[in-house]
Amino acid sequence: QWQPGVEIELPNFEALFDRIQTASPLAKLVMEGDSLQQEGGFQAIDGSTDLKWRRIEANAHKTVHRIDKLDSFQNIKTPLLRFRSTIKGPCLGERFSNFIMDLEERKKWDDQVAHVEEMYPINDLVAVNDILGHKKIWNV
Repeated sequence: QWQPGVEIELPNFEALFDRIQTASPLAKLVMEGDSLQQEGGFQAIDGSTDLKWRRIEANAHKTVHRIDKLDSFQNIKTPLLRFRSTIKGPCLGERFSNFIMDLEERKKWDDQVAHVEEMYPINDLVAVNDILGHKKIWNV
């Protein structure tokens, strides 16, 4: 329940999603909305980038067939790791999203979920967008 006097500081979502798209060509493909028109996953991505990814491991016979590392991203010394995998079988997007977003499902593989406290859940995106004004989280 929203309470007057409670201030919640939100990140700059435009900057956040711009960083994600810069680091991940696949995320850029999805966020630009072209993923439904284009098929092929990694094959549909333009391979050009200014980032200096270094290949850590590559083996076409493994499930995770390639691991790349970026030592510094936007002058932040924390490295980024990129894992690439090809999965064959039915495409069930809901299952994949549940794997990441559903807390009970995520507890099965992510120990840190036990330490997460949801103080102010966003149950009403319309209300949040009204509070934020022109900086909307999502179009609803």
